[in-house]
Amino acid sequence: MNGGDNLYLWQQSDWPQWRYDATRLTRLLAQVHHAQGHLLGRMRDLGLGLRDKATLQVLTEDVLKTSEIEGVRLSP
Repeated sequence: MNGGDNLYLWQQSDWPQWRYDATRLTRLLAQVHHAQGHLLGRMRDLGLGLRDKATLQVLTEDVLKTSEIEGVRLSP
């Protein structure tokens, strides 16, 4: 997708009929799935306290990054 100057997905000229390379996307999703499984296995070794802390940190970062996309900067 080439967005040009459009800020939001719904502003794209091909919204919502996107075009993508399914082969490339499948490979990338497989890599993510593998890394996710590895991460979950490592987190299991940490114990409940550290695992909860790591989960909270990831969720916080996700909220912060999502807000930045919308132009809002939040303090952690």
